[in-house]
Amino acid sequence: MIKKIIAKEWLLLLGSILFGITCIFILCIALGTTEELIEAFCKLEIEAYFFVLSPYFLLQFVRSVIWAIKVLKKSKSE
Repeated sequence: MIKKIIAKEWLLLLGSILFGITCIFILCIALGTTEELIEAFCKLEIEAYFFVLSPYFLLQFVRSVIWAIKVLKKSKSE
């Protein structure tokens, strides 16, 4: 059971990272700033990595809110 949960979280992380990278590249291509993006990743700028990981953070935030609502509803019914 634990391995299944870890595998699910790992796939969510990888999918979110790929989604974040794709969104950033599409945005940069639309704005015409592809060279600046490549420089940011090469210099290991924290902002670039924040934008790549932000879909995962957002997903985890939504999941935690949903979990909290379920727990509160469950405790009211008991």
